[in-house]
Parts: sequence; structure tokens; C-alpha cells
Amino acid sequence: MQYRHWDQILVDLAGHGDRTVVCRDSHTRVLPADEAARLVARKRATLGSCAWNS
Repeated sequence: MQYRHWDQILVDLAGHGDRTVVCRDSHTRVLPADEAARLVARKRATLGSCAWNS
């Protein structure tokens, strides 16, 4: 089973399983999964809400 942040679980339950929660430029965003994956791979974003980074 893959670990998911609570914010991602809530987005999934809301019916947006094709989107991923990321923190980018100190703002939490819900982006299309492929875009989020590219940003995370390039270290331009982190998974989950910005609140988890504090």
C-alpha cells in the first residue's frame, strides 16, 4: 500500500483521483498527476500540503 498524505486522501475522496496535492513556491496546489510528478522529479515541488513542510 502506498503512503498518502491526508490532504491527498481528501482530494481522492472528493473524486479527483487524477490530481495530486503538491507544495510549490510556498503555495499548496492540486495539479494534474502528470504535471505534479514532473515538478516533484525536478525538485520544483514536494508532495503534500505546504503545511507539512513547516
